[in-house]
Amino acid sequence: MKKSYQITGMTCEGCKKLVHDSLIKVDGVDKVDIDLESGQGTIDSKNIVQIAVLQRALSNTLYKISEAEDEAEETGETRSEQYRKLVIDYVTAIGQFDDEKLRSCLHPNFEFDGGMKTNSASDFINMLAEHASSGHAGILKNEIRAIFLDGDEACVIYDMHTNKSVPPVTFMEQLVFENKKLKSTKMKFERPKMEKLIAAIQSA
Repeated sequence: MKKSYQITGMTCEGCKKLVHDSLIKVDGVDKVDIDLESGQGTIDSKNIVQIAVLQRALSNTLYKISEAEDEAEETGETRSEQYRKLVIDYVTAIGQFDDEKLRSCLHPNFEFDGGMKTNSASDFINMLAEHASSGHAGILKNEIRAIFLDGDEACVIYDMHTNKSVPPVTFMEQLVFENKKLKSTKMKFERPKMEKLIAAIQSA
């Protein structure tokens, strides 16, 4: 489970290291990522860790930790609303291969795992561009069926419609957000329908 926090008082890499080393010792915490410039931290834990427990871990320091504000001042949207819009834009951009919109959704170090793997937004977009230029799937659109949000993670289920005479292929992606961008995804799909689509492409 990932959750974002705001950490105040950090001014240098030494501060960042001290905060990291203090929080990583908290029982149940698996991973701590801290962005010094924004003062935001992301904690990955097995279960929910109470904010009081995290603050206690920093009690011998000058730093304060609080839950990240759900309200985005510049838009008035809640974080959940922002994430939902981000997921919709991402899935739609893939279906239309709108590389500009897609790039705006992705963290520079976006990691894709879905049969093939890429480790940056540029590599992912280049991979899609190769498919689009070759008419590999003939994607017409992606139609979202459901979005589930849980903190800084989401699951989206959507149908990919193509110009081939085969049923739409259903995909499920498990997404992780970081700094208001998509940081990674793990994709699964209906293999029997995908095999029919591949056969249709190869016979064209």
